[in-house]
Amino acid sequence: MPAKNNVTGSSERGNEELIERLHDLMDQAQRTYQPMITSFLTPAQLMCAVTYIGRRMTYTYGGGYAGAEHCRLKLFPPYTEVDEDFQIVLLKARLHPRYDKITHRDVLGAMMKLGVSRDVFGDILIKEDALYVYVAKHMADFFMMELTRVRHSSVKLECCDEEVIHEAKYEEFHPIISSARCDAVVSACAHISRAKAKELIQRGLVKINHVILEQCDRICNNMSTISIRGYGRFVFVEISHTTKKGNFVAVIRKTRWGRRRDGRKI
Repeated sequence: MPAKNNVTGSSERGNEELIERLHDLMDQAQRTYQPMITSFLTPAQLMCAVTYIGRRMTYTYGGGYAGAEHCRLKLFPPYTEVDEDFQIVLLKARLHPRYDKITHRDVLGAMMKLGVSRDVFGDILIKEDALYVYVAKHMADFFMMELTRVRHSSVKLECCDEEVIHEAKYEEFHPIISSARCDAVVSACAHISRAKAKELIQRGLVKINHVILEQCDRICNNMSTISIRGYGRFVFVEISHTTKKGNFVAVIRKTRWGRRRDGRKI
C-alpha cells in the first residue's frame, strides 16, 4: 500500500478530497494489478495529482486531443504495460454557421443542467460548423440521449472518430516591465497599475499555472500561464531584451477573447 503524504503543498491545499481519491486508486491498482483511471481533472487538479504521485507509480494522462485542458490520469501498477486508453469518447454535433450561435458557456450550462458532475466530461470545443465534447466512455450514451438542446439550438450528439486539431488563438504584445516579479507581470498583462495588480493577487484572483498566486514578489518563470479573474488568460513567454534604461521588454500572449472589466478588449 502506498505511503500517504501529508497534504501541505500550495498546489495540494484545497485538494484534500482529490488526494484521498488518488491514494485509494493507487492502493487499488497495486492490489489488483490493474490500471486505474481518474475522472476528468482540471489543470490545477492535474498539477496537484502529478506532484502527489511523484515517482511512486507510473502514470500518464490525456484529454482526447493534444493540448487538452481537462484530462484523465491513468495509474499503472508495477510490471504492467503503459498505454494511453483513457476511456474517453468524442461526441460531435453539427451546427449551422448562420443560425446556431452558441458559446462554450451555453454548452457547459446545458450539460450541467442534466444533473451530472463536471468531472464526467472534459473539454468543449466549438468550431464554426460543429460542437465537440470529450466525455467519459460510460457517460457517452447518456449525453447522446439527454443533451438535445443548447440555448435556442437543437443538437444531436453522435460518436465521432475525427482527430480534432485545436489551436488556441492569441495576440502577442511586448510591454516594458521593471522586473519579472509577478505583480509587475500581472500589471502589464491587464494594463492596470502595480497597486491594482497587488490588490488582485491579495484577493486570490490571480493564478499562475492554475494555482492561486499567494506572493506578489514571486518571480514569474518563462511560459507561465497567468489567469486574472475578470481580465482573461495570458502566457508570460519570456523577457526578450533589456532597454537602455535597464527595464525589460517582455513577450506576453493573451487569449483573443480576454476583456477588461470595462468591456474593452485587451
